[in-house]
Amino acid sequence: MSVGVLGTFVGIFIGLQAFNPEDITNSVNDILVGLKTAFFTSIVGMSVSTILSVTQTLKVKTVDE
Repeated sequence: MSVGVLGTFVGIFIGLQAFNPEDITNSVNDILVGLKTAFFTSIVGMSVSTILSVTQTLKVKTVDE
């Protein structure tokens, strides 16, 4: 999950690097590219975390039985 959060901040940082407040119309595309990266890494991080959590829970239940 930490990787997803880190990716979120990196994606936002990437988007803001190319942002030009004096030319907002042409800067929107660059921000969206960064936001796509941010959302993608968040989704991947949360998905992997959920999968690992479920897997760990199933393994613990199997061992306890």
